[in-house]
Amino acid sequence: MSNPVLVNQTIPDSDVVPLTGRVGAEIIGVRLGRDLSDATIAAINQLLLK
Repeated sequence: MSNPVLVNQTIPDSDVVPLTGRVGAEIIGVRLGRDLSDATIAAINQLLLK
């Protein structure tokens, strides 16, 4: 499991906007159409588990 501190360094809490339970959240500043670093992918996976 990833370290929450590293997740916050990759995607700050201020960039995660919770929406609804079904939709989840918007992550500001992450373009899914581009190549993502391993750290960004790990951070998104951890955010999905929240």
